[in-house]
Amino acid sequence: MKRKSFIGLFIAFSMIITPMSSFADVTRYTLDEAFQKSLENSKGIYELDYNIVKLEDGIRQSKAGAKKVEANLDDLQEFRKLYKNEQLGRLTDPVDIMTLKGYQAAFGEEPPYYSYVEKYNMFYYNSEVVPFNLDISLKKLNNTKDQVESQIRNAVYELYNNYLMLNSVLDINEKYLDLMNRQYEDILVKYENNQASEMELEITKLSRDSQENEVNKTKLNIEKIKLNLNKLMGNDINSDFELDFTPRSYGLENSLSETEFVKLALDNNIDLINAKYDVKTKEHEIDVMDFYIDDFMRQFRDLMTDYEDSKLTVSKLEYDIRENVIYGYNDMTYKGKLVELNKKTSIQKSKEMDKYNNFYEAGQIKMSDLIGVELQYVQQLVNEQKAIYDYYLAQYKFNNAIGKGPLY
Repeated sequence: MKRKSFIGLFIAFSMIITPMSSFADVTRYTLDEAFQKSLENSKGIYELDYNIVKLEDGIRQSKAGAKKVEANLDDLQEFRKLYKNEQLGRLTDPVDIMTLKGYQAAFGEEPPYYSYVEKYNMFYYNSEVVPFNLDISLKKLNNTKDQVESQIRNAVYELYNNYLMLNSVLDINEKYLDLMNRQYEDILVKYENNQASEMELEITKLSRDSQENEVNKTKLNIEKIKLNLNKLMGNDINSDFELDFTPRSYGLENSLSETEFVKLALDNNIDLINAKYDVKTKEHEIDVMDFYIDDFMRQFRDLMTDYEDSKLTVSKLEYDIRENVIYGYNDMTYKGKLVELNKKTSIQKSKEMDKYNNFYEAGQIKMSDLIGVELQYVQQLVNEQKAIYDYYLAQYKFNNAIGKGPLY
C-alpha cells in the first residue's frame, strides 16, 4: 500500500490554510457581515442608542432651562433697579410702574437677596454646569457605544477565528482518518493471510478508532461555536451557515516602534478618553464655583477631592494602557515566532514520516511503528494550525489595544 500521496497531501496542506468547503444552500457570512448582524442584534447597543436619544433630549431641555435661568437673573436685576427707583421716588413711567408690580407679584414685595452660595446653587449651577456636564455625558455615552461595539467585534472575531482554526484541524484529522481506514483494511488483509499478528491488527484498529473520536470531538466543538455565533447574530440557534475564509498575513501590519504603539493606544483608548472627560467636567465646575463663591467651603473641598480622584483614574489608566500594549506587542511577536518554528518542525516531521514510510514499504518496520510516526506528524500539523490562528487572535487583540480598546 503506497502512502506517498498522503505525505504530499499533508505537506501541501501545511503550506497553506485551506478554506472550508461551500454548499450552495447554506448561508455564508463574511467576517464583516457577522460583525454587522451581531451589532444589530445587541441589546446593549439598543439600550445605549435609547439612552443617547434621551440624553440628547435632556441637553435640549437643559439649554432651554439655562436660557430661562438667565432671563430670571435679568428680571431680578431689573426688579432691583425699579424697586430702588420707587424707593427714591424716581419711578414715574407708567410702563415701569406696571412692570414693577408684575415683578412683585412673581417674587414678593421686595427683591429677594441671595448669597453667593444660594446664587450658585439656584441659578449658576443649572445654567452653566449642568448643560456642560450633559454635553460631556453625551460624548462619553457615544464613546461607550464605540467600546461596546468593539467588545462585540472581539467576541465575534474570537469565535470566527476558532471556527476557521477548528475547520482546518478537522480537515487534517479527516484526511488522516481516511488514511487510517485504508491502513486498517491493508493490515486486515495481511492478518487474514497470516502476514500480520493479531496484536498489530488490534493496535491499528485502536489507532483508527481514536482518530475517529478526535474527528467527532472537533465536529462537536465546531457546532458549539456555531451555536454561540448564531446567538450573537440573532439567528435561530440551530441555523446552519458557513464563514467566508479571508487569507491573512503572519507579519506585523506596520513597522511602528513599541513607543509609537503605546502613543496610539493612549490617543485612542475609550476608557482613557472618558476619564479625561471626567476631569474636564470637574475642572469646569471648579472654575464656575470658584468664580461665584469667594471662600473655600465644604462643597468646594468635596469637589476638589472628586477632581483629584478623576486625575488619579486617568493616571492609572495611562499606566495600564502602556503595560497592556507592551504585553500585547510581545505576545504577538512571540506567537509570530511560534508560527515559523512550527512550520519548520512540520517540515522535519514530514521528512521523518517519509523515511519511516520507506522502511515500512521495505518490510523493515511494522505498521504500528509507522502509525506512531504518522500520529506525531498529524499532531504537528494540528499544532501548526493552532499556532497560526493563535497569532491571528493575538494580532486582532493588539490592534484593539492600540485602538479604542478594550484592554487585555
